[in-house]
Amino acid sequence: MLNDALADLAAKLHSDIEMRITEMVDELEKREAREETQSKEPGKENDADLVGYTPSTRDGTSCDFNLGEQQAEERTSAKRKRAADNSSVVPGPTPDRRGSAAAVPDKKEVTVSELIEDSPPENWSLTARVASVSALRKWEKGNRSGHVCTLEIIDKDNQPIRAVLFNQVATRYHSQIKAEMLFEFSGGKVQPAHPKWNAVSTHELAFSSPRARLIPLSGDDGGFARPSRLTFIKNIADLPPRTIVDVCGICITCTDVEEVKLTDGRTKPKRSFELVDQSGEIAHVTGWDDMALQSKIVPEVADLQRIVAMKGARVDIHTERSLCIDPNTVVEVEPKTSPVARLLEWKKRQETVVDLE
Repeated sequence: MLNDALADLAAKLHSDIEMRITEMVDELEKREAREETQSKEPGKENDADLVGYTPSTRDGTSCDFNLGEQQAEERTSAKRKRAADNSSVVPGPTPDRRGSAAAVPDKKEVTVSELIEDSPPENWSLTARVASVSALRKWEKGNRSGHVCTLEIIDKDNQPIRAVLFNQVATRYHSQIKAEMLFEFSGGKVQPAHPKWNAVSTHELAFSSPRARLIPLSGDDGGFARPSRLTFIKNIADLPPRTIVDVCGICITCTDVEEVKLTDGRTKPKRSFELVDQSGEIAHVTGWDDMALQSKIVPEVADLQRIVAMKGARVDIHTERSLCIDPNTVVEVEPKTSPVARLLEWKKRQETVVDLE
């Protein structure tokens, strides 16, 4: 019973659609017929209507202005008859095109080096481990808004690259992504890295399409270890302002959030903390706005002298050995990495020296 009702409904819709198409074609044909007959005697249309003028063809037979419209009406009647005859026919299923030439080719598994070539494959997949993941942030531009988060990922050749997730892709996957997890990335595009936000790389991956997929993989392949590209604090003073650096150090001081009054009368929240590493130098780090209010670095971290790793901090333009953190900076407290382990060993040696003295 249900199948019969659905078949009748499909047949009626099919008939209505064909009827509407027929009417649209008829209107177009009538318009073309009127334009064709009018173009034969430019400027004489009104006179012909007034005096009953009837043009003739080359052989002398009369030519009726309404011939085109009559022919269109005849074609309309024929098409409506065919539509009525076919009204009981249920449209067939849509043909399966999966085996056609237009089918999407299989994904090609690639490395970071292959992706940043001049002509990377169109349909690629990249297996990589997440080194760090930023917070999910909201962006606004004019009357548009959305969400974004950034990942630092490393492929099996220990080649790093930044992946940026936008809007629905960011909100869908952010809660599922943790540092050290292994994923298969696909459905993204390779684009030049923005020098303001990603000064250490030439390319980055952008995922904004509904085709984007981040599939978690099991296993702990040592080939996806996080590479070390840390900058010692003593070397920060030699770097030009706005250089992007990765720093790891022991947190020795941290302020509460304070409201700083700007020259235009507005106020901005600010938090500062200090790090020291094996070089013996101290870096002063500042975070503003959300980086101050939502900071993982709080006075308790300094009281316990915990180790802090920062990826993507920016060299300050005002003070030597000073750094700024922004929404693209990833800040972690004592992550399980080789640089942190080495810094812990150095810290214990310093404590032993102090105890002996």
